[in-house]
Amino acid sequence: MLKSLPFARPNCPWRDSKGMLCGGELTCEGPRQSGRRGRYWVFRCQRCFHYCWSKDGKAHLGQVRKPRDRGRPSLLSLRQLRRLRELRRGGASYGETAEKLGSEYPSLRGVVTGERVREQVRYSKAPQIVPTKKSG
Repeated sequence: MLKSLPFARPNCPWRDSKGMLCGGELTCEGPRQSGRRGRYWVFRCQRCFHYCWSKDGKAHLGQVRKPRDRGRPSLLSLRQLRRLRELRRGGASYGETAEKLGSEYPSLRGVVTGERVREQVRYSKAPQIVPTKKSG
């Protein structure tokens, strides 16, 4: 069973592009704790879907902090990753892919090797492109 808030539920403090106050009903996302704010509650507006927080009944504008991406930083840009995937789908080996990327993007010449291409395919956020053998 959920406990009630220690203060009256506030209304949404966000304003739209015309400067009109939203004032929508807020749903409680739960309590949080931080060093600066102490114990506070996070709310989300049902009308505009923005977030706000409060520790005393006065709603403050807020943004939900997204967790940091802990993945490996990418050596290639998105355009270069797309090209890498196209080359791998075409059946090129890692070494051939590295050579073609180096010729198409001079900034990568000498930097991208077959092993680096393998790492990029392995650690990129898209699913792996390496074709799998069908058992049959």
